[in-house]
Amino acid sequence: MSNALYEPFFIKNTTDCHVKGQADYSLPAFCNTDFFEIGPQGEFSAKARGACLLRSVSAQVTLHDGRVLEAKEFTSAGTGLSRFVVIKVAEAEYMVTLLND
Repeated sequence: MSNALYEPFFIKNTTDCHVKGQADYSLPAFCNTDFFEIGPQGEFSAKARGACLLRSVSAQVTLHDGRVLEAKEFTSAGTGLSRFVVIKVAEAEYMVTLLND
């Protein structure tokens, strides 16, 4: 990219549960963590990202019975990718992965 700017962080919740989590970047002193809370089938978009490389996206899924499960986290040495999704993999198993749309 000629201007070294990345698209803002975006995450979609494809589950029927409440999800909250965070996106962490490679330079925490310069790049603020993006915290998100998303209702069922909802979406979150950060306002800006600048030149920050994404290191991880973690999420906790609150089930209808009140249990809170950790989704499998997305991790990277540092990526410019910006679009992610929380999906249900199996019964009581969730993960954060890249959104292919």
